[in-house]
Amino acid sequence: MVRRKKEIDNQLFEREFSTLKQAKELLKNRDLTLEYLFHEYDFLTKNYESLLKEIVKIIRISESYERKLFISNEKLQETLKEVKRLSGLLPICSCCKKIRNDEGYWNEIETYISQHSEAQFSHGICPQCIQKLYPEFSKRKKD
Repeated sequence: MVRRKKEIDNQLFEREFSTLKQAKELLKNRDLTLEYLFHEYDFLTKNYESLLKEIVKIIRISESYERKLFISNEKLQETLKEVKRLSGLLPICSCCKKIRNDEGYWNEIETYISQHSEAQFSHGICPQCIQKLYPEFSKRKKD
């Protein structure tokens, strides 16, 4: 986009510069008629008008892209606000494994992580806990 804009700017400059060079060459000739000068004046004003129209088009296009970029940036900022992320050190109880929140309250680890991320929990029981909590089920499984 920026390269295209620079190309257009260069083209407009070259057109305007070549028109001015033509006018300078014409002024060197002293035998110009008034009619010829009016004709050249008309030609220059028409070129100037077309240049202005091109510039206005470019400005409108760039304003449109600027609006789209602004809207996209706002959407991105809103999305970033919605993203929940865990980071840093978490104070956790070494016995019950509850986590202390910013207000100083202790929450179950599942509650804390659910509130600060998109994670969801399903509960099960590991083999060591089965043996510890339900030894009778653990013995049957071995037999």
